[in-house]
Amino acid sequence: QSNERLQYNNTISYQQAYRTIRAIIQEIDGDEAECFSKIPAYLQRYVEADQDNFAQTQQGEEDSENPGAFQAIFMAPAGTKHAFEHLRPFIRLDGAITKFKFRMQLLTICGIDASDEVLPVAWGLVPIENTKWWTWVLEGFRGCFPNANWEDYVFISDREKGIPASLT
Repeated sequence: QSNERLQYNNTISYQQAYRTIRAIIQEIDGDEAECFSKIPAYLQRYVEADQDNFAQTQQGEEDSENPGAFQAIFMAPAGTKHAFEHLRPFIRLDGAITKFKFRMQLLTICGIDASDEVLPVAWGLVPIENTKWWTWVLEGFRGCFPNANWEDYVFISDREKGIPASLT
């Protein structure tokens, strides 16, 4: 037995302590599935807050396992959209694994400002980093800036998981 058990006459088993800690963490952080169900209401408030905010979601198709279920989200806040006009013509594309229960990928699109600071311009949360989802995110990104001349921009990436194919 551990010193704490002997010192404090603790009779709680390891499993009871573990379950208690997990219940407290879930109460604090909430259930991830429940958080995803709140996305539509959040997006409605997000767009109402500023009409220049851009967001789109992708739901499961009718013939999929979960028709209508959340699959992905793309966001470009108004502030970063306005700042994009003043960024250098370099765009960094990258993906990162999230630590969600659902193992989603965060795809980010960043620019560099005049002070050499990196500014995240837009991002997408998608189920997997591949050509299909990079294409979906970049279509949303291009839709945010219809007047941009994309031939003048340099796209920088790690050339992984579908980025080169989705840029064409």
